[in-house]
Amino acid sequence: MIRKLLVGAVGGAVLVGAVLQLWGTNLPRTTTAERTAELSAPVSEVYRLVTDVNGQAGWRSDVSQIQLSASGSAWEEHTKDGSVLTFHVLRKKADSLFIISYSSTTGFEGRWKGTFVPTSRGTRVRFIETVTIPNPLIR
Repeated sequence: MIRKLLVGAVGGAVLVGAVLQLWGTNLPRTTTAERTAELSAPVSEVYRLVTDVNGQAGWRSDVSQIQLSASGSAWEEHTKDGSVLTFHVLRKKADSLFIISYSSTTGFEGRWKGTFVPTSRGTRVRFIETVTIPNPLIR
């Protein structure tokens, strides 16, 4: 009786794993998301908030710790779920552009681009993120 239960449990686990693998294989390896918003704050204030790496732990609920490199152009972000993301600044233009790349200990990597445009009502932001997840089991 126990042997049948064990065989059934192992068989079920293998089947679930195979289904997840098949499902993940059919999802795109790389995907892009884009968001645009108009904020009622000056562009300098919005840009400063987004690019203040050390300050992000104060307003992002998923971040527990940030370790900034001596140069300030790279940092590690420790999340509350235990993963670590490594970021590198690719391009930075005051009050208008911020582009970074990142990789995670959980097996994904990507690139994030933020553009900041002053408007009569404040700031229009546009964020584009492209992420690549090689492992089909975590897509």
